[in-house]
Amino acid sequence: MRDRFVRCGRCTVNGKEWFRMSDKSVSLTDRIYKYISLAAWGIAAVSILRLASALKGLPDEIGVHFLSSSELSEGMTFFQKYTLIFNGHQPYDVYGNKLWLIYPYGVTLGVLICCMIAVRLVSKIKKTGLEEKQRDKFMAAVKLALGAEQLIFSLYFCVAWVEYVVRQLPMRYLFTILYIECAIGGFLFLLAYALILKGESDKEKKAAKAENT
Repeated sequence: MRDRFVRCGRCTVNGKEWFRMSDKSVSLTDRIYKYISLAAWGIAAVSILRLASALKGLPDEIGVHFLSSSELSEGMTFFQKYTLIFNGHQPYDVYGNKLWLIYPYGVTLGVLICCMIAVRLVSKIKKTGLEEKQRDKFMAAVKLALGAEQLIFSLYFCVAWVEYVVRQLPMRYLFTILYIECAIGGFLFLLAYALILKGESDKEKKAAKAENT
């Protein structure tokens, strides 16, 4: 019986397969992307309502931006940086009118729109150097990764950032580290997956060429 999985991309270690995607997974990831994207937009909308309810209680001059992670950890040893991740906080480095609270929403809106445009552009790409099945699955993975980026930015800027600003408290440094690592990790996953698919596609091309000769 034919295996119901089409092994378009796989990673094996000592003969053990760690990753593979089925044909059904393509349509599934499309639906998951839509749900994640809707969740990201919903989080932003709820956050705006949360901010609107607390805006009147805030003073005109408030902290609106946190000290960057590079400035915060500058000159620290590895152990100090490790301790900072779990116990440290980011103080405010910019104070201004509370209308500047539009900043985290501007960042989030920009990312959400850019990801939506990217998904549309990616779906129109025809030439990738991959076989058709690998191409479809890679495009599905791209959509899923872009959806994850949308969710990460919404959670960080519209939940963590806004909540700490509303309370006028320094933000936990751990949240910033998680945000950075997850955002970078999504693109690293795509790169690794693309290389796996490319290798599998090349094998299929060589096998097909060998059969024709």
